[in-house]
Amino acid sequence: MDETGFEYRAVWDKRTAIITWLTALFLLYVVGHAAWIIAHSNMNSRSGYALGTIVFFTLFLTYIYSPRGYAITATHLVIRRAWKPVLLELAEIEKAEALSGEMLAYSFRLWGSGGLFGFFGLFINRKLGRYTAYYTDFSKLVLVKAGKTYVISPSDTREFLAALSERIKQ
Repeated sequence: MDETGFEYRAVWDKRTAIITWLTALFLLYVVGHAAWIIAHSNMNSRSGYALGTIVFFTLFLTYIYSPRGYAITATHLVIRRAWKPVLLELAEIEKAEALSGEMLAYSFRLWGSGGLFGFFGLFINRKLGRYTAYYTDFSKLVLVKAGKTYVISPSDTREFLAALSERIKQ
């Protein structure tokens, strides 16, 4: 715990790591291959720059919106991201509980990332309905209801739920 409250990391599980590395390597291969083709042909190099820019922004934007960790302060549950943390007021949290990965089965991504640097964005399935995901570890899921439904994955689920419950009661 630091001066702001309780801190929990968003650790990648094996699935997130594999998806992230394979996707990043594939995108780098595509850019490298396109650069090689452009260098060895009469193609316009602007298309290569455009492709490189698209790949760069895909990786950059996905990275800055991905979950980095979670904090419980005196007034908020904070979902830390590289840019613009998400703040949920503790007073608005109706429920927080451990969640089985089975509850996320057959989820459909409406917007966001399905594994590159984590799972985050807007999803929908039959069991949870519409939910906002900010998780990186499928085995440490926590459901938080605060007006909307959120799914997160703090590094220590039990400790996180105990600390959150304690802060909500205060």
